[in-house]
Amino acid sequence: MDFSTLKKEVEARMNNPKKFTHVLGVTDECERLAGIFKMNEYDKRSLMAAGLMHDITKTLSETEQLNLANELGATVDKETKRCPKTFHQLTGAYLAKKLYPDYTDERVFGAIRWHTTGREDMTLFEKLVYLADYVEINRQYSECKLLREHLYSALEEKGADKYEELDRIMLEALNITLSLMIQDGEYIHPATVSARNSLLK
Repeated sequence: MDFSTLKKEVEARMNNPKKFTHVLGVTDECERLAGIFKMNEYDKRSLMAAGLMHDITKTLSETEQLNLANELGATVDKETKRCPKTFHQLTGAYLAKKLYPDYTDERVFGAIRWHTTGREDMTLFEKLVYLADYVEINRQYSECKLLREHLYSALEEKGADKYEELDRIMLEALNITLSLMIQDGEYIHPATVSARNSLLK
């Protein structure tokens, strides 16, 4: 299956123009970030596929998400059950692996699986998709616009250690997320706390 066919299938499965516009924005960010990190064509395609598929189950209801997780053999632990907004990262990863195995290697699976909560010791793919999801151009919240500016000014600075800068921006993103969740009185998934703390080592 070529990438354009994958794009059409994801669009049809989501059946939500607004959310698919976001997905295309994330895919574009993944392409830009792949260029900054000088990925080869295969790795770039893989990162873009992760961006394209990251919200593949986002339009399902909570009940549909839980039923799908059961069908796919994906365990919904007690922490995740308290965070319905994160269900789609779990079901999305397992569904992508089932439907599109040629595009869903371990790196892509992990990037989809952890794009909402993050996790301890995230891989490069996981960090890039997490941030691409955060800063894509259609997100116009002040926090997103500021992080987008910080991300690209840091990564595109001449002589910068891109990996160190990436971790610094990841920490900034997680700090913003945690702060907003605390303000809103939301339950925080332990994986998000672990993601932040692992960047402080």
